[in-house]
Amino acid sequence: MNSLYPAQAIFKLYRLRWQIEPLFKEWKSYCSLGKFNTRKGTMVEGLIWASLLALMLKRRIGSSVSELTQKELSNFVVAKSTQGWFYDLMVSVLGESKTKLRKVWNWTIKYLSGYAKRANPDRDCKTGRFQYGIQSIYP
Repeated sequence: MNSLYPAQAIFKLYRLRWQIEPLFKEWKSYCSLGKFNTRKGTMVEGLIWASLLALMLKRRIGSSVSELTQKELSNFVVAKSTQGWFYDLMVSVLGESKTKLRKVWNWTIKYLSGYAKRANPDRDCKTGRFQYGIQSIYP
């Protein structure tokens, strides 16, 4: 066994691959991946890109709310709860009223910081994603 890569370290890194599975579940379940009503290759490709863009946008919004509130949020719950906040936020982004956008953004921050908090941040440190040395950026 190579001493540069101890078996325990390799095992821990291999377990991190699980983070990919929830990402695909989120993508399939809450970003409409796979619910395409066409057989045209170019349309399917465009819809896949749009679905991926929606996933990334939801995650970025969740990350912004985490940064602003200093609370760990669950990406999965953020995506799952989009019916409660995403449409209104996107409509207000496209609108011309900065006052309306500010109001909807503040409501979104309040909603997600209360509803989408990680359920067990202490457990994450012991058996979850933080056990492998990934550190939370929030106290």
